[in-house]
Amino acid sequence: MRRHRAEGLFVLDRSALADGSLVLLCERQVGDAFDVALAWFGPGGGHVDPLDPVPDDGWPDHRPTLLAHPAGGCVVLSGPARAHRHPGPGERHEIPVTGVEALTARAPAPRLHGGSAVSDVADWHVVLAHGVLVRELRHTARFAIDPATGAAAWHEVWTPDPADFPTDRFGLDQAGDDEPRAVSVTATLKAGGRTYVVSEGSDLGSTHRYGADFFTCAELDGGRVVRRPHEQSGWKRRAGKHGLRGRFTADGTHLLLTPVFRTGEWKGRQRLLPLPEGEPHEPVKPRGLAKAVLLDRNGGTWWLQDGDEFIALTDDLGR
Repeated sequence: MRRHRAEGLFVLDRSALADGSLVLLCERQVGDAFDVALAWFGPGGGHVDPLDPVPDDGWPDHRPTLLAHPAGGCVVLSGPARAHRHPGPGERHEIPVTGVEALTARAPAPRLHGGSAVSDVADWHVVLAHGVLVRELRHTARFAIDPATGAAAWHEVWTPDPADFPTDRFGLDQAGDDEPRAVSVTATLKAGGRTYVVSEGSDLGSTHRYGADFFTCAELDGGRVVRRPHEQSGWKRRAGKHGLRGRFTADGTHLLLTPVFRTGEWKGRQRLLPLPEGEPHEPVKPRGLAKAVLLDRNGGTWWLQDGDEFIALTDDLGR
């Protein structure tokens, strides 16, 4: 077990890496201003790389996005046309990016504003937000790095078809639900020739206030749902608020399920779903870490967070 303390960091995203280390994409205060940084934690200790200043008005257009590179290290997308490869702490080089017109061809043009993407090759389905409603993650687009040239390119934008998902925004019969229908896509995975997506319901912006209407982890073929490793629905017709967050581990072996509320049989406790086939089960954490939050897995290492501490475990928390 290794423990690393990180104080004064506001985490935007995180990923476990192939060598068993952890990288955090975060904001931190430097004097009277804030900057974006990468914080690395591994067997050799911790290291922080400053990246860019945080805009004075926050993230009005695009928010930085973190991608774990299957060959090691990570990629940071500062915007659709700006990307950097970080092979390790203290290392950085810019990646030429083309194909941005694949995004701008959509109206309104989708934005980088959250979500997670995992892939076992340097070809990700990056999650994108609606061009105006930036809290609503509605699309994905392929972002691929050419192994020969090191250059990257954007490809087609994909939007999930609501007909493939158990949308039930208001708990009404369809005849009484005449609002425009759309569903979220919050996480993606490409592994072993399979493609998976997570949808956390119809309206992400209202989840904390009103709860979600469904959760789906789906396997896709040709952009359509062909299998559902995990799905829950009908929440709007039950008492209380319900919702799940879903994130694929960086090694592509599990879906991490985190309840938004303490309602339901899970009572707010996380579950792990082994892929490609498995049943959700509660991870068995070491003594003293019952309240720690499970973050990610890669390189045979699980990472947990307990307050300001990030903890690496080589124990098998699965089943």
